[in-house]
Amino acid sequence: MAAQDARVAYLASKLDEALGIGLSHVNATLADKVAEVQDFFKAEGRKKLIFFLQPLEVLNDAGDYVQQGDQERLFLTTGEEQRLRGRCFYFVKVDPTKGVDAKTIDTAISFGEVSGGTDGGCWSRSRRHFVRSFRRFSSTRNLGAREQKKKSTIFWRYWTNST
Repeated sequence: MAAQDARVAYLASKLDEALGIGLSHVNATLADKVAEVQDFFKAEGRKKLIFFLQPLEVLNDAGDYVQQGDQERLFLTTGEEQRLRGRCFYFVKVDPTKGVDAKTIDTAISFGEVSGGTDGGCWSRSRRHFVRSFRRFSSTRNLGAREQKKKSTIFWRYWTNST
């Protein structure tokens, strides 16, 4: 069914493009969750679809989540039961009150990615990216004498020394 519905094919192509794990693997994941995916396309249905690519975690007897194996798996989640340890891919309806059809799917939904893990999360990576971009920008521009004085301010030192 996943390959027959143009909307599901669109979701699969976006996930495959971002993941690079193969369209057949993505289609198998979507085929396992047909009801949830179809509900997402309905007006007043699910507002979002969240996929994690990470090793599965299970709840142990002590009430803690523990990793089950090392192999990363793509699975649909609500985002409430599982902790994000790998990569998260999401589809969100622009207007949750409207349905999604094959003709307007590219404007009716948004697609994105968030990475988790133990390296400081997305804020830390965003900050590092911003600092690198700012350094690159400022090194290619003639900032002039007045701007050169600003380089010695606390603000400038904070952003250029905090990588």
